[in-house]
Amino acid sequence: MLDVQIHKQFPEFTLDIAFSVKPGLTGILGPSGCGKSLTLQALAGVLKPDNGKIIMDGETWYDSQRKIHLSPQQRQTGYVFQSYALFPHLTVAENIAYGLKGRPREEIRSSVSDWLDLIKLRGFGQRYPGQLSGGQKQRVALARSMITEPKLLLLDEPFSALDQHIRRQLEEDMLRLLGEHYNGIALLVTHNIEEAYRLGENGMLFSEGKVLQQGDRSDVLTRPKSIAAAEILGIENIFPSEFLQVEAPGALSIGEAAFTSPKDHASPQGIAVHAHHLRILRETETNLPNQFTATVERIIPGVRQGMIHVTIGGVSWRIVAEDTSRYQSGDTLTIHIPQDALIPLAP
Repeated sequence: MLDVQIHKQFPEFTLDIAFSVKPGLTGILGPSGCGKSLTLQALAGVLKPDNGKIIMDGETWYDSQRKIHLSPQQRQTGYVFQSYALFPHLTVAENIAYGLKGRPREEIRSSVSDWLDLIKLRGFGQRYPGQLSGGQKQRVALARSMITEPKLLLLDEPFSALDQHIRRQLEEDMLRLLGEHYNGIALLVTHNIEEAYRLGENGMLFSEGKVLQQGDRSDVLTRPKSIAAAEILGIENIFPSEFLQVEAPGALSIGEAAFTSPKDHASPQGIAVHAHHLRILRETETNLPNQFTATVERIIPGVRQGMIHVTIGGVSWRIVAEDTSRYQSGDTLTIHIPQDALIPLAP
């Protein structure tokens, strides 16, 4: 278990973070400049908070009151950066072995050989980083961080500099390596919600130096609790309180459209609805709850799916459609919005 409660004041920014995570991978999402990377730096020991505590498996890494601040070398952490951070003058094998200094030579040689196999780079041990592709460099960086069997693995946007097809390959490699060769806690900072969902069992949302929400990935990454969280997740339909009128438990209006909603939606301060939860009905499908007539305003095509902007009850909505070529501006559509697609939001 990792327990974190830290505060750090910068001239124009305040980092005020509190969370607890169990073994496994947790994806951390949030806008640029919200404190994600600063938090990893504090956990690694390269950034000293002003006050608070960091406790890993009962061992205190930082405690401002007790004046404890373990150095990065004293903390059992592995760190993988976006920019690889390999030593250019060392070979691949020497880079991987860097954290094993002081161990018997044969143990080092055997461990490095094993990890070259695990990252599919056997035969590359005597090459230098400048002779590797971006994906190969990141595999080496991952092996270097995991070979020491750290209690905490910090992954700071490790795939963001890579092409899409290489990124997916590395994601699959990371899932395999973490699943088969790592039992500790991993924190993955990313801007990619799909990446966070694929890789992490849990999720955490950051905003303006604070943790907005954390928990199981399905809850955090698909069911936000606040307007700020919904915006971070990029949910396409977000309606603040000025768009809403709560008429009774289980009944509310968004604009002029009256909805049946779950009865536990007592007095939401906003409603979010994923665009892929709106369904365009065929003529034979009628009389469903939350069925509305919509007018197409705008169509944005895409490679795999596009977006259709429609008006429902005087309010603009967005709908995901696989084939946008069937529609044009001014068309009238029948739309179904399931009541469990309505996500209640706090301010």
